[in-house]
Amino acid sequence: MLDSRLLLLCLAGLLAVSCSTSNHGSFISSTYIDQKKAKGASLGAVTGESKQTWVLYVFPRGESPSTREAIEDAKSKRPGTQYLSDVTIDDQMLWGIGFSEQIIRVEAEAHR
Repeated sequence: MLDSRLLLLCLAGLLAVSCSTSNHGSFISSTYIDQKKAKGASLGAVTGESKQTWVLYVFPRGESPSTREAIEDAKSKRPGTQYLSDVTIDDQMLWGIGFSEQIIRVEAEAHR
């Protein structure tokens, strides 16, 4: 009886510690682009992602997902991208049998 309580207590502690590891923080270095310096040519819509898989819902595999990485991934989709506009950021958790996946997705308009 004591062993099962200890096991449940350890499991609850482990789940509490590992709940949120995503790295949001400040993610855009500048939200203002001087129109005199902006070349303004739109390169089209881009999407970027940063994700992490959790094996057995507890063991992380890979780096924690980061908004900065998702933005850099989006910028890399179109060569010559200088900045992004109309940025939308989505954070979602997908659940499967024996694993989960946290994904940060960025959708934006790329400009040179």
